[in-house]
Amino acid sequence: MTLFYVFLREAGTGGYLFTLFLAILGPFRGGPAKAIVIAAAFLRSITGVPTANANVTGSHTISVLQKNGYKPEVIGAVESAVLTNSQLMPPLMGAAGFIIAEFMGMSYVQVITAATLPALLSFGYILAVLHLESKKSEIKPTAIDDIPPFWPTLFSGIQYFIPILVFIYFILTLQAAPAVAVIPSIGAVVILAIIIKVVHAFKNLRSGQSTKSVQKQATSIWTFIIRSLDGGARAMAAMTVGFAAASFILSVITLTGLQGRMVVYIETLAGNSLVAVLLLTALVCLIAGMGMPAPAKRIVTAVLTAAAIPLVQPNLHWLAVHLFIFYYAVLADNVPRIGIAAHSAYQAAGSDPNKTGLLGVKYNLAAFLLPFLFIWNPQLLMIDTVWYIAMLTGAITFVGLYCIAAIVQRWLITQLRIADQFILLAIAIALLWPNLISNFVGIFAFALFYLKARSVNIS
Repeated sequence: MTLFYVFLREAGTGGYLFTLFLAILGPFRGGPAKAIVIAAAFLRSITGVPTANANVTGSHTISVLQKNGYKPEVIGAVESAVLTNSQLMPPLMGAAGFIIAEFMGMSYVQVITAATLPALLSFGYILAVLHLESKKSEIKPTAIDDIPPFWPTLFSGIQYFIPILVFIYFILTLQAAPAVAVIPSIGAVVILAIIIKVVHAFKNLRSGQSTKSVQKQATSIWTFIIRSLDGGARAMAAMTVGFAAASFILSVITLTGLQGRMVVYIETLAGNSLVAVLLLTALVCLIAGMGMPAPAKRIVTAVLTAAAIPLVQPNLHWLAVHLFIFYYAVLADNVPRIGIAAHSAYQAAGSDPNKTGLLGVKYNLAAFLLPFLFIWNPQLLMIDTVWYIAMLTGAITFVGLYCIAAIVQRWLITQLRIADQFILLAIAIALLWPNLISNFVGIFAFALFYLKARSVNIS
């Protein structure tokens, strides 16, 4: 998967996606930053190595954000949040989705269907915080002359979607393993690169250029393949170390009987409180998940903690329990100073590690809250519900998360007072609580609050 990602990057897919989303979002405030987040969510979900993500695309992300006036700490925080969330985004979920499906004895399509809405809400929260940051910092929209036209941009690189569609087809339709699916996908990238180079070579010949330009196109194909293989090998080195560490840790857990004792410790400390069990499980997952790729941390944390939650609340859906564990294992990468995504982000941004780490948690707060939300409200995972009810639940949840984004930024239409923040917190709780009456009261209250803030700002 990492090799496929590097082939896509070397082919120019990342730059094309950013330009495409800039054509859509450029006229809006903070458009370039939002375009980067969406492009990263689309492309980075293919690989589960946040350090590789930061190294191969982070520099481009950071340079664009710097150009648009964002502070280094904000840039590092956005990068850290995006790198972490990319491991939660289907269709791959950092390859951990296959392990969850294996643990659960269910189809992979069921797992990624359940994981899609929370992942979209998490990235939506990042965009909301970024939008409010743009308004608070008075970052202007992109100048019209700097916004690429949409249709020419779309058709200029539409071929980049072919390898991605091939990959998704093998994963979802043929139920192929990632190691199998990447082979035809990489082949599609290489074939497309050769076709593009051949077309350019014929154009050069027809325009009267010398054969040296044709030879240059042929040489560039080999350069593309070699650079992709080299970049993939470097990125996979990090995964190899992580899997080796995970294998060692699993051996220690098995030989010492730590698995059973950890469940007993959690149950003893938490008693019969589901909230306490979830908090202790989250803490164990955050600690145990540090420094490993998503598949490895998924195995380690599941072995340690999966049996603890059902002992207190047997009626919880097993998929919700396993996704809860997976989320907090991945969020270990976002922990300040220690998490590998946070570490890579503040190094790349050249920012203060403490400020960047804390801001990274703020920019990714939804990902920390969502596991608790879908434990109590499985409709967010499309469990035991129909799609339109799940979509309505997701929309209400997003409004609640937007309230939280406004609280942490202390900004909605204008600067929020402390009293306003407490009011928004009460509204957010009403919106996020799994009760229909509470949700409608929250929607009504937020509409009144927003309209009042807008009228005060206009006057």
